[in-house]
Amino acid sequence: MTLWYDFLHGALPYQDYWLPLAIGLAAGMLCLFMGNLVWRGKRPKLAKKAATAAAIHDPFEQGSLTERRRSIRRPGNPVEVVYALPDNKNAPQRALVLDRSLGGLRLAAEEEIEPGTRLVVLPINTADQSPWIEIDVRTCNMVDDCWELGCQFVKTPQWSILLLFG
Repeated sequence: MTLWYDFLHGALPYQDYWLPLAIGLAAGMLCLFMGNLVWRGKRPKLAKKAATAAAIHDPFEQGSLTERRRSIRRPGNPVEVVYALPDNKNAPQRALVLDRSLGGLRLAAEEEIEPGTRLVVLPINTADQSPWIEIDVRTCNMVDDCWELGCQFVKTPQWSILLLFG
């Protein structure tokens, strides 16, 4: 009881030095304890956010999640081509290449062509020795005033031939 009495009347040795220090330490510990309680509930959300950030899919590096193509489509200036049935190259029709990839072409044509049809295609700006490239029509959709044909190469042409498509 004497210690308490001396404390209340300020009679403890060096009370002016250690008492403010003890109060500051107690207040600091209380702040740390309360901060830990408040932020403890936030940690799982931050950890979950960090885990989802690591799992975010980058479409520029890995392609789109809904993309089924094996190679990236390259849009560009439309390139004019001629296409025909493989056994009737004497009556070619004109089309435009809207985009291209290593796997195929997307053409804008004036006529509807059934999916599953095999065609041969040749860029207009090629030399006479350039080979016709075989493609299979996979999709045919009416867009605006033309038919868009999604075509797949039967055999991927050489890079030098592919560059002729734009």
